[in-house]
Amino acid sequence: MPATNGTYPKWSEDEIEKFAVHLPVYECIWNKRSPGYRQQDDHVEAWRALGIVMGRTPDDCKNKYQNLRSALVRDLRYHPFGEESPDKKSGWIKRDLFRFMQDHVQPRSRLKEESTATRHSLTMYRGTSEQPRDSGLPEVDSHLTDEEETPSHSSPSSASLEHLKNLLEPVPEIAGSHLTSNSKGVKRPHEDGALDVVIHALAGYTRNRLPHPGCSSGSSAPFEQLEPGRSPKLVKFASNIVARLSEFPEPEQDKLMKQIKTLIIKTELKLYETAEDGEEKTSTCE
Repeated sequence: MPATNGTYPKWSEDEIEKFAVHLPVYECIWNKRSPGYRQQDDHVEAWRALGIVMGRTPDDCKNKYQNLRSALVRDLRYHPFGEESPDKKSGWIKRDLFRFMQDHVQPRSRLKEESTATRHSLTMYRGTSEQPRDSGLPEVDSHLTDEEETPSHSSPSSASLEHLKNLLEPVPEIAGSHLTSNSKGVKRPHEDGALDVVIHALAGYTRNRLPHPGCSSGSSAPFEQLEPGRSPKLVKFASNIVARLSEFPEPEQDKLMKQIKTLIIKTELKLYETAEDGEEKTSTCE
């Protein structure tokens, strides 16, 4: 428990070593490629469990992790792994205990370089005319001419995104924003449960669009009444999204997941609604 002044008891050297032994188990805390890294519930549960193991509060463990992570980043800035670390100069001799995190933390100078690229990438998501120079991704602007829309040197990923972009218009803007706001984030396609994650992200929208009970046009039950909880049409919809996500290399997914997900969902939504409208023309349901 924290002291009355809001501080926590000092960690002993043995406790830090014990912390380094148990921390790798809770990958969602430090591993950016972990399925639960962007899931708040997973973080809460991980800190709770780690607190029990350490005999400290979750907040105490979290604060210690932040301090240790900062120390590792600071030390790596001057002494990358692979080089002998002059401990007397760095003042931190525990870094080898946290070697498992070396690929998931970066010195501030490297983060600053990446933040510039990320900031440019975000302009694509916002639909502005500014675009990153080195990403190979075209800007999302429906007013560009055909010549302007086609990059002269397209990578496989930029070609895929270009194909997606060409299918976007016209798309109801409210649908894309609704799906984005209700999604917890799409996991990478190679991870188990990716299809379930996509279906969960779409459920809030599709449950209001499926035909009403009693309709004679195929899958008529609302989303909540389907067994085992999903319609064939929705499964196909989600499968298409997962397949399109797999076209992008993993580093690009990590940096641009939100933008890519939005474009893909909008694209598949258009195809989904087009197919749905075709069925509704043959149905007597409202």
